[in-house]
Formats: sequence, structure tokens, C-alpha cells
Amino acid sequence: MFEKSDQALVEQTLDPVLRAAAIIKLSQDRKRFLWMTGLLTLATLFGALVVQQPNASLILLAAIQWLTLFKADSDLRLLRVIDLLQKDGKPFHTQ
Repeated sequence: MFEKSDQALVEQTLDPVLRAAAIIKLSQDRKRFLWMTGLLTLATLFGALVVQQPNASLILLAAIQWLTLFKADSDLRLLRVIDLLQKDGKPFHTQ
């Protein structure tokens, strides 16, 4: 099920050009996800405080958005660490 995304991540980590492009894209995505997650969380909290009956779908959507933000941040950190290791001259090998 996840073979395509796993293979794409391996290709990005091994190719410096693809890795640099992925770092730029993930940085932009993380910023966009942060704003969307913050606004959605504020809307959910506002609805819970004002209406006194939180909308379950908004709560679920906010939770999913937080998970998406954490995944984008995790992928970005991974690619940056691999990039730093390769720039230091340390080889990176997949098993």
C-alpha cells in the first residue's frame, strides 16, 4: 500500500537534486499546514466556547490536520539531516 511513497522517499534521499527540491517543497507545505491548522484549531475552539457544543467533524478535521503537519515536519527534518550528513562527507547508505 505504501510502496510508492516509500520508494519516492528513498529516491529523494539518495539524489541531492531531488532532495533539495523536496526540502523546499516541504518547507512551503509545512508553513501552509501550520497556518491552516492554526486557523482550524482557532475556529474549533471558538465554536466550542461560543456555541457550547463543539462540532465533532471540526474536531476530527483539526486532529487530522495536526497529524498532517507533524508528518510534513518529520519528513522535512529527516531530509535536512540526510542533507547535512552528506554535505559533511559522511556516506549515507540504505539497507
